[in-house]
Amino acid sequence: MFPIYKYRPFLPPYRASGGLRGAIQDLELVFVMTLTPLVFLIVYGYATRGLAGAAAWSVAALGLHIMLKRLTERRLAVEEQNRRLEALNRELEHRERLSAIGKMSSVISHQMLQQLGVIGIYADLIRHAEAEGDQAAAIVQAKANAAAIEEALGDLNRVLTDLLVFSRDLRLNLYEHRLRDVLAECLEDCRPQAAARGVALRLECPADATARLDKLKVKQAVVNVLRNAIDASPPGGDVVASGELADGAVEIAVTDRGPGIPAADRAAIFTPFFTTKEHGSGLGLAIAREFAEAHGGAITAESRDGGGATFVLRLPREGPAPP
Repeated sequence: MFPIYKYRPFLPPYRASGGLRGAIQDLELVFVMTLTPLVFLIVYGYATRGLAGAAAWSVAALGLHIMLKRLTERRLAVEEQNRRLEALNRELEHRERLSAIGKMSSVISHQMLQQLGVIGIYADLIRHAEAEGDQAAAIVQAKANAAAIEEALGDLNRVLTDLLVFSRDLRLNLYEHRLRDVLAECLEDCRPQAAARGVALRLECPADATARLDKLKVKQAVVNVLRNAIDASPPGGDVVASGELADGAVEIAVTDRGPGIPAADRAAIFTPFFTTKEHGSGLGLAIAREFAEAHGGAITAESRDGGGATFVLRLPREGPAPP
């Protein structure tokens, strides 16, 4: 005697304004699948125990219905909490991004304005140079002022280059490279800066050591660490770049003889825009860390006994593990 509803797809289509009739037709299959087993149990209880059995199975069906309803309500509440949590996470990411952009703009604007001020000062000195007097001395002074402008432009270009590198895509182009050749190119890129400060550069690496890596990104990371080491080294000091293979990994170490890393700064030196330099952008070591992690590796820093610091870049020899 229990009505078994017909399945909606076999019925003629109804108009969108069908109202309650259309909604009931959409739920017909649900009625059949959920109510038929319960009706069967009630009939079974009536057939075996009479009205008492039917009543018992009816109470059991009602309890099951209440339990399933509570579980459904709990699931819906959890889903709603998850949606709210996802929305809060998106809002937090958005605010962190805005904060990072604001901090980045502040640092970069400060660096650019500072270097542009230096350029303006030396350009003004050249423009107001006295024509009278020793012409040779005037030419020498003009060349010195032009060199200062060129140096300021180089610093400004380095800041903008670091910013572009930091925002660049981290996709890797992995090929097998000789480690000694990569480190030798890094030292060559830093030799003008080292010569200006009177710092010697040394390379220690086996000739047969090879690794699968993105050469450009590893060079950028090592050069950034080398530049910091050169800036921290006293005139007449030396900076050593060494490479070796150990336990399936590549270890690149850069050691300087500078004052070391203050304990208060060790946790923050790889943070973007953190710098202790007057003209630093705070992106060099952050870029080194980003590129190391993109290879599936890491970079660490520690002070040495007797002065100086050692930065160690550790990368998987066969490249990052596939996701």
